[in-house]
Amino acid sequence: MNGTLPLKIGKYTFGVSFILGNLFLFGFLFGVAIQDKKMAECFALMGFLYVYYVAGIANVIISLGLLVYGIFLTANKEKQKQSFIGIAVMMANIPLAIIYMIVGFSLLNYFNIQ
Repeated sequence: MNGTLPLKIGKYTFGVSFILGNLFLFGFLFGVAIQDKKMAECFALMGFLYVYYVAGIANVIISLGLLVYGIFLTANKEKQKQSFIGIAVMMANIPLAIIYMIVGFSLLNYFNIQ
């Protein structure tokens, strides 16, 4: 196994989560911009479900996998360090997801979409 594989896993998970979160937010904003309420509602609902279920569960499972790998399955200090850095990179999504949720809720209220 490559010494940077745990770090790559963390970076890729962060990247995919970040890109999908942006896709849902900008899809919602596009729906509002073209005044298509159904599209805006659909992207808002998909975004909230994605954050709560898909991203939350997937990130927890991958983080736990990296944690178990870093603590129990490798004796190499460099691989342990890479595992923990990968987890830290993934945890950067948490404040971003909170900010996106606040923005999403405030935009729903602002545009009277319920």
